[in-house]
Order: sequence, then C-alpha cells, then structure tokens
Amino acid sequence: MSRPVRILLSTQNSQRRQSWSEALQTARCQIVEGNGQASDDVDVLVIDQPLSESNVALDDERLTKGQVGMVAVGVGLPADVSLPTDHSSRELRLACLLLAEIVRLRRQREASRRQERVLTHLALSDSLTGLPNRRAWDQQIAERLANGQDDKPLCVVLLDIDQFHDVNDILGHQEGDAALRRIADRLSNTLRRAGYVARLGGDEFAVLLEGVNDTKAAAAKSCRICSS
Repeated sequence: MSRPVRILLSTQNSQRRQSWSEALQTARCQIVEGNGQASDDVDVLVIDQPLSESNVALDDERLTKGQVGMVAVGVGLPADVSLPTDHSSRELRLACLLLAEIVRLRRQREASRRQERVLTHLALSDSLTGLPNRRAWDQQIAERLANGQDDKPLCVVLLDIDQFHDVNDILGHQEGDAALRRIADRLSNTLRRAGYVARLGGDEFAVLLEGVNDTKAAAAKSCRICSS
C-alpha cells in the first residue's frame, strides 16, 4: 500500500494495547483511534476478545467479505490470522502488513467486479427507458431457446407506437422521449412478473411471455397500450 496500513486495536488490556502500539509504531502503520465507526478508515483489526458492537463498530459485511482483515490474538475467532498470546512484536507487525496487502488485493478484485457489473448493465440497458436493449433481448432469446422446455411455450410480442413520428415532428423529440419512457414504464409495470420486456430501438418494443400458447397469443393480439 502506498499509504500507511490503518490498524484498529480492540482490547480491554491496557498493557497489551501499549505493547501492540509500540510494535506497530512504524512509518508503514497507523493506529486508528476509537472503535472503527468509519470502517473505510480500517484495513486490519487486531482483537483479543469476542466481537461486539460495544468494542468494534465495523460493518459486518466488510468483515465477512474480507474487506477488513482480522488478526485474532489468543482468542478462538474466525480470523484471517491467529496469533498466540505470547507472540513477538515482529510477528504482529508482519501479520498486519501482509494481511493489509491481501486486503488491498481483495478490494481491488471487488472493485473490478463492481465495475464489470456496471459495464455489463450499461451494455445491456437502453439509456432512455432503462429497459433491456436489443443486445440483451437477443441474448435472452438465445438463452431461452437453448434452455427451452417443451411444456412451457414461449410467445414473442413485437410492438411499435402508432404515429410516433408525428409526435416527434409536432411536439418535438423531448415529448417523444417522454412518451417512450411512459410506455416503457407501462409495459414494465404490467408485465414485470409475467414476461421479459425490451426496447429494440426507435419506437419498437418486444415482450417475451412464458407459458402463453398460440390461442392466448391470438386472443391478445389486438391489445393496445395508451401512452397517456
């Protein structure tokens, strides 16, 4: 890490706290005061007692996901590193520094995963309506066909907005965009549980309904959705 490793000490033993502080008094370590309420400021937790809200206020999820490393001293806790009570100063210091590097790599990996999820969402979403886009639709169709079951028919519904070009020409593209969003909301709210809705582009939408046979599809083909 380019900055000092931020270490939170959790112990009721004043002598042990003093010993830990002296062992970690290096340019590469920084002791965090308090009980870690600002969990982003903590890289490593050194603890010799059971975890509780009274002594450590770290986010449980960050500990569970390894976004904060834990060094347990003389106590049976599920920790990244366990040290005996009679550990040396060098052992404690090395444990904290090495664990901090592992935590850094874990955080980088989690950040990469988050970024990948965001990029995937952007690549598969229509920026105007928030619905899945044509790429997502093609992917969904391919997956459903590959994993299709004979006893669950699929119905594909293709929709467009009547006289949509007139809306753009007369009222302007801003009103046209608003109409697209309203219809996207109407489709999504109506079919969220029953089907998969996507915007293919322009004024074209598509719906994939599972368990709808030819008879039901034919009965519903005259259905119209109003944008008002």
